Amino acid sequence: MQFSIYKQAPRLTNKRLGLQLSAISYKPLWHLLVEREMNKEDLKRAANITSNIVSRMSKNSYVNLESLEKICLALDCRIEDVIEIHRNEVE
Repeated sequence: MQFSIYKQAPRLTNKRLGLQLSAISYKPLWHLLVEREMNKEDLKRAANITSNIVSRMSKNSYVNLESLEKICLALDCRIEDVIEIHRNEVE
């Protein structure tokens, strides 16, 4: 299976277990921004990332590692402060 990093990646599922694997969430990032009294525009400027990257993160879509690195360096935080990986039950 081939896909572009600019398109939403297919979710890996394990139907036997009823789990959806590799579900990315940027919820920790949004909480961090609130704690630091920053908004998405502030993040965009501080990390020198595009509106497209912020939009993709708002939709819990995959973004490249370079963008995540820029965010971590700009906010002086760890990757765990930006993303979390969780499992969801498949409907």
